[in-house]
Amino acid sequence: MRLTHWFRQAPYSTNIIPLVILVICGFITLILLLSRLHAEQLTDLAEVVDIGELESQKMRLNSELMEVARKRYRLTSKLIDTRDPFEQDEINMQLENEAGSFASLRQQLLQLELNAQESAILEQQGKVVETILPASRQAIELAMNGEDADDLRARQILFDVVFPGQTRMLDLFSQLISLEQKRIEQLARNSYLSVEKSQQHTSLLIMIGLISIILLSAIVIWRIRNTQQDLLESHRNLETQVQQRTGELRKAQSMLTSVLNTIPVRVFWKDQQGHYLGANTLYAKDAGYLSADKMIGTTDDEMPWGARADQYREEDLAVINSGKPKLNYTAKIMGLAGKTMRMEINKVPLLDDDQRIIGVLGTSQDVSARHAAEEKLKSAISRAEQANQAKSEFLATMSHEIRTPMNAVLGMAQLLEDTELSDEQKDYLNTIKHSGNGLLSIINDILDFSKLEADRCQLERISFNLERVCQESMELVAGNSKRQSIEFLFDYDPDCPRYFLGDPSRIRQIMINLLSNAVKFTEQGYIRLGLDYQAEPQQLRIDIEDTGIGIQEHALEHLFDKFTQADQTTTRIYGGTGLGLAITHKLVRLMQGDIEVTSNFGKGSTFSVRLPLPVADAPTNVTRNLQQSPRILFVDDNEKFRDIFAPMLRHMGADVTMLANADQVMDHLSQALDTKPYQITILDQNMAGTNVLQLGEQIRRDPRLDPLKMMIFSAAGEKGDSAEYARIGFDAYLSKLCRYEVLQSMLSMMLLHKPGQPIITQHSIEESLQSAQSNDQLFQANVLLVEDMLPNQIIARKILSKIGAEVDIAGNGQEAVELFQQRNYDLVLMDCRMPIMDGYQATEIMRRQEAQQAAGRHVPIIALTANSSKEERELCIEAGMDDVVTKPFKQADIANCLQRWLTTPVEPLDISSVG
Repeated sequence: MRLTHWFRQAPYSTNIIPLVILVICGFITLILLLSRLHAEQLTDLAEVVDIGELESQKMRLNSELMEVARKRYRLTSKLIDTRDPFEQDEINMQLENEAGSFASLRQQLLQLELNAQESAILEQQGKVVETILPASRQAIELAMNGEDADDLRARQILFDVVFPGQTRMLDLFSQLISLEQKRIEQLARNSYLSVEKSQQHTSLLIMIGLISIILLSAIVIWRIRNTQQDLLESHRNLETQVQQRTGELRKAQSMLTSVLNTIPVRVFWKDQQGHYLGANTLYAKDAGYLSADKMIGTTDDEMPWGARADQYREEDLAVINSGKPKLNYTAKIMGLAGKTMRMEINKVPLLDDDQRIIGVLGTSQDVSARHAAEEKLKSAISRAEQANQAKSEFLATMSHEIRTPMNAVLGMAQLLEDTELSDEQKDYLNTIKHSGNGLLSIINDILDFSKLEADRCQLERISFNLERVCQESMELVAGNSKRQSIEFLFDYDPDCPRYFLGDPSRIRQIMINLLSNAVKFTEQGYIRLGLDYQAEPQQLRIDIEDTGIGIQEHALEHLFDKFTQADQTTTRIYGGTGLGLAITHKLVRLMQGDIEVTSNFGKGSTFSVRLPLPVADAPTNVTRNLQQSPRILFVDDNEKFRDIFAPMLRHMGADVTMLANADQVMDHLSQALDTKPYQITILDQNMAGTNVLQLGEQIRRDPRLDPLKMMIFSAAGEKGDSAEYARIGFDAYLSKLCRYEVLQSMLSMMLLHKPGQPIITQHSIEESLQSAQSNDQLFQANVLLVEDMLPNQIIARKILSKIGAEVDIAGNGQEAVELFQQRNYDLVLMDCRMPIMDGYQATEIMRRQEAQQAAGRHVPIIALTANSSKEERELCIEAGMDDVVTKPFKQADIANCLQRWLTTPVEPLDISSVG
C-alpha cells in the first residue's frame, strides 16, 4: 500500500525514470547471465572438442601404427619368400623406412597426454617391440643370405617370434583403439548432457527474465498511465495557476501603472544614451504627450525643456558613471506654453536583473507652491522677528519707564524707613514696599519670559554656594508668607556638595517660583525644599514638596503653559501672572535640565528639578568639624524635622537622641546624669501643647543641669524673640532654615558659651563666617551723578552720601559733559535715556575728551538703566561705559559697584538697615 501510494504521489520524474532504468538493468542483467551461461557452455564444448581431437589423434596414430605394423608384417613375409636380391634390398629399404615411420609415430603417440591404462598398453607394446624387433632383424638377415638353412631358420624365427609378436602388437593396438573409441563415446555423451543442462538453465533464466521484464514493463506502463493522468491534472492545475498568476501580474502591473499615474510626482527612466524608456502620465503631460508610450525612444532635446538638455544629460551621465544618486536638488524647468516650474529632482542609477547600470531613474515634483510658501514664510518670519524686536524694544522702553518711577518709589520708601515713624506710618510704608516689590516682580516675570521666548537669556557660569542660595530663597518666601500654619523644611543632604558652577540668580529664581507656587496651594502642613546630588552622571536634584490641595490629573498636561494656572480661584488669593511655572520650565530647559511634577489630588504635590551642574572647589575655611562629639538631645514633635536634622547632626559627629514629646525631656536629662550627661539640648519653638519658655525655666532651675547648653529652634521667629529666650537662659537662637555650616558653627560656639554672654544668633554666626563685605565700606570719592529724574537724584545722592562719596548732579548729558571738563571725577553714574543729550552720546564725548588729554586718565562710567537686557548692556559697553547698575537699585548695589571700580576703601560702615 505504501509503495502504491508512493507511486501515485511521486512526480513523473521521480518514479517513471527509475522504473525505466530498472527495466533496462533487468535486460542487461539477463543478457549478462545468458552470455555467462553461453560462455560456460562454449567452454565445456571446447573442452570436449579438445579431448575429442586428442582422442582422435591418438586413434589416428594407433591406426597408423597398426597399419605400419601390418605393412612390416607383409614386407617381412615377402622378404622371406623372395629370392631376388634386388627385391630384397628394396624391401629391406622399405622395412627400414617403415621402421622409421613406426618409431616416429610411436614417439608422437608418447608425446600426447596418456592416461594410466594407455601408458600400460604402450608399455606392453614396448616390451613386444623389444622382443620382435631383434628377431625380425635376425630373420631378415638370414633371409638375405640366400641359404636354405638360413631361410628355414628365418621362417622359424618369423613364425615363432615375429608373427606372434606382431599379432600381440596388433591386439594391443586394437585395445588402444577400442579404448579410445569408448572414451570418445563417453565424451560425446557427457557433452550432450552438459549442453542439454545448459540449455535448460538458459531457458529457465530466459523465462525468469522475461517474466521480470513483463512485470516491470507492466508496472512501467501502469505508472506511465497514472503519470499521464497526473501530468494531465498537473497541467490543468499549472494552467490554472498560470492564469491566476497572469491575472495577478496584470493586476499588479495595472496597479503599478495606476500608482505611477496617480501619485503627484513625475517619474521617468532613461537608457545610457539618454533615450526615454518610460514615464508616468504626469511627466508625459509636462512634455506635451497624451500617453507615456509616445515618449519611448525620445530624448530631452525633443522636450519643451530642450534648451537645458545638455545640462540634464551631464547630470544623467554623472549618476550613471559614478553609480551614486543625486537627491533633493531643485531646478527650474520650462513646461508647456512657456510655464516655468520649480522642480525638486531625484536621480538614481537604473539597474537590470544582474545589478548592472543600464540607465537612470528619476523623479521630479513641482515645488513651486511650496517654494512660494517658503518665501512667504521667510518674509513672515522676518516680519515676526521685526515684530519681536519691536516687542523687545517696547518692553525695554516700558521697563525703563516703569522702573524709573519704581526706583523713586522704592528708594524713597527705603529712605523713609530710616526715619522715625509711627506704627501706622510703618504699616503704610510696608504696604508701599510690598506693593512696589510685587509690581517689580510682575515686571521682572514679563521681561524674563520675553527674553526666554526670544532665546536672549544668557546664563552665567560662576562658583556659588548652593546651600546659601536655597536658604535665602526659603527665607524670602517664608518671610512673605503670612500663614503661620505652614512649616518650611530645608532638607539639604549632608553629603551633598555646597559649591557648584552655574548661574545662582537663575537657580534662585527657579526655587522662589516653585516655593511661591507651593505657598499658593498650601493652607497648612509643610513645604519642603530637598536637595540631593548624584556624581555619575553629575546631576543635582531639587525637590519642592508641599501638603497643599494637589493638582488634578487633567491640569498636569498644561501646567507649564504660559498664562495658565491650575486653579483660578485659589491662586486669586495671592494673584500672579501665570508665568512663574512657564518661566521656570524654560529656565530648566535652558540649563539642559528637566522638570517633572507628581501630585496626589487633595494631599499635595512634588516638583522635581534635575540640573547637570558640576561641583566647584569649596573655600578651605567654609566649615570646620566639631572639636568634640557632643551628646545632643533634639526635641521636636514634627517627624519631618527629626528626619532632616538627625542625619545632619550625626554627620557632624554628634551623638543625637531624638524625642517627639517635650514631657519626656526632664526625665531623659536626669537619667543621663548618672551615665553620660547631655551637653546640648535643642528645643523646637512651636511644639503643640508645650510652653518652651516654661520648659527652659524648669531646666535652668535644676542646678545639676547648669553645664547643659540650650538652643531654641524656630521655624518662623519674630523680632524680640531672641531677647526673651536670652532672659530665660538659652545659649543660642537659630532658624530652622539654616545652612549646614551655620548650624555646625553654632554648636561649636555653644560648647564655649559662658553664662552672661550674649545669646548666639544666626547673625553673629554669619559675621564669624563671612569676610568683610565690600558694601560695608566708606569711599572717599568724587562722583558725578547724571540723572534727569528728581526723585532718583535725591535717592542716589542719599545713598552715595551714606557711603562717604561727594556728589555732583547733572540733569542731562550736555550738563554732564560740561562738568566733566571742569572737574576731575573718580566715577560717573550715567543714566542712559535723558532729554537734550542721552547717556550714550555723553559717554562717547567724554571718552574723546580723555583721548585728547596727555595723561591718558580713564574715569569709570557706570550706566544707570531700567533695561536689564543683554542688548542694553552691550550698547552701554559699545558707547564706552564700564559697568551697568539696573534700576531700581539699592544701597548695596551702588556700594558693590564702587568697590569694583574704586581702590580707596576706608573703615567699614554698617548699612544692614538699608535696603
